Amino acid sequence: NVLKIHTANIVVIDEADMVFAESELEDIDQIFIRFHENIQVLTFSATISENIIHFLNKYLKSFDVCDITNKQISKETIKHIFIPTKFKNKNELLLQLLQIFTPYLAIIFANTKVKVDEIARHLAANGIDLVKLTGDLQSRERKQVLKRIKSGQVQYVVASDIASRGLDIEGVSHIINFELPEDIEYYIHRTGRTARYNFDGVAISFYDYEDDEYLKKLADKGLKCEYYALKNNELVPTRERNVRRKGKLSEAEAYLHVKYPVPKKVKPGYKKKRKEKIKKELRKIRRKQIEDIYRKKGRKN
Repeated sequence: NVLKIHTANIVVIDEADMVFAESELEDIDQIFIRFHENIQVLTFSATISENIIHFLNKYLKSFDVCDITNKQISKETIKHIFIPTKFKNKNELLLQLLQIFTPYLAIIFANTKVKVDEIARHLAANGIDLVKLTGDLQSRERKQVLKRIKSGQVQYVVASDIASRGLDIEGVSHIINFELPEDIEYYIHRTGRTARYNFDGVAISFYDYEDDEYLKKLADKGLKCEYYALKNNELVPTRERNVRRKGKLSEAEAYLHVKYPVPKKVKPGYKKKRKEKIKKELRKIRRKQIEDIYRKKGRKN
């Protein structure tokens, strides 16, 4: 009872899609039931999820949605580049990429802290000065890292999704998705770190054959995707993305979906683990196909 929230007339909610995440709804319920019924609610979010609409319908008599994006999934001043990895060593591909351009400030995103640490070690071993930004940093460490970034002391930041939202970092010229985020909304948040304050920006993402459906969804949402390949230390434009090859791989994928079925009732996190298992086995199959091709070429030679 330290904060007398029942006396509030206005409540402002930023990053609403995170505030209204399922894991937070019980706590949010306990707060909202204490507001008086005529309170004004201002909600801000880069993306509007079903959770947000459901919650607003529950607690507000009426509300208006003001869309200031002109129905665009991303700013026109961001160039979205996608590069196929073709199962090559992504750490080496990243090094090649960083030799091609000189960013003012680049944020390299990975999906987990373990992967952030791996990327950071590899870049540091190759003489690249960087800082890491992950959720496990203590408040003091985080402030020191942000101070170094904002003062222009570093050119590269390797980060988890903690840096994709809620942090106002000026001068980010390039975003690099070492891994595409599981959720497309996180792609929007990540790439939204660049092209701020009327500047241009570049978002570069590595992708593999299994990401074909993901890229198709981005294109269906209106994102202008440009496809390039890394050849001879140059970025070479290609007409379209490298889609998943037909034949054994698609048959294998169908088999794996049967092997790992989705029951009617699933435990939290099952679908994500299932997807990761399928992707891992598909990579093994693809590598074996490539090895078989090279083995046959060797026999012919």
